Amino acid sequence: SAMAVGQSLFALFPGLLGAGTVFLIGLRDDVRPMKAASKLLLLMMAGLLVVALGGGSALFTRPGPDVLLSLFCLVGGANAMNLIDGLDGLAGGLIALAALALGVLSIRFIEPAAGLVLAALLGGTLVFLFFNRPPARIFLGDGGSLAAGFLLVSVALLFARGPEGSIRFSAALLPLGIPILDTACSIARRLGCGQSAFRGDRDHSYDILARRLQCSRRAVLAFLVLGAFLVTAGVFYPELADSIPPLALTAAAFACPASILCIVVVSRARSRRLEGSQGVSL
Repeated sequence: SAMAVGQSLFALFPGLLGAGTVFLIGLRDDVRPMKAASKLLLLMMAGLLVVALGGGSALFTRPGPDVLLSLFCLVGGANAMNLIDGLDGLAGGLIALAALALGVLSIRFIEPAAGLVLAALLGGTLVFLFFNRPPARIFLGDGGSLAAGFLLVSVALLFARGPEGSIRFSAALLPLGIPILDTACSIARRLGCGQSAFRGDRDHSYDILARRLQCSRRAVLAFLVLGAFLVTAGVFYPELADSIPPLALTAAAFACPASILCIVVVSRARSRRLEGSQGVSL
């Protein structure tokens, strides 16, 4: 009904406002690059704006943990989608898959406004992908990738309410699993090498796989297949959670793509060590 759509839109408004703010932050960075710390601070302010307007999660009895969880997910999700945007068609394909999955979940969870917004995001992303497929003619930029990630997480936080909030939230996060896993692997790798976690490089898991396969298109396809696996897991998560403990179900869903990404990253690290030892012996 019109009232249900109005209530759903009112609940989603903070996320839409935050995503618009993040788009402007990213656009500013595209036009005139900012320092990583400055951009992170602005993203945190946008996240706090969403939480202050009531767009955060409501999983805990006290507001403190919800604020921290919401802020971490909003800023982390935006940055994860930004970091995955390294190959033509990759970020756009993952955004389309996530929008499709969250759209289906929105219908099931009776969030009509979120469903309409996600349908618009899916349609726009599919048109964008037509021009972003290799070799790309247009790009998301920081503005597009940051805003898309922020908006998708905002919808996920919208589900994190009520008695089934934790299950609904877990289901909504699974379609975003590939950007999350790639970012986690990149941060762990950089810290393990004694580098700054904010330092950019071309050693993301998708970069490594593209070099291994000697074809960026095959690497993108492989990542989209992994993304489709997590999307399917997310859509069926609420039913499966009735018979399988949610924590075990979430771990099992992430285990397959996480194992593959770890193998890719570790193989690259071993190759570097071998190259270094050969250089020393020479």
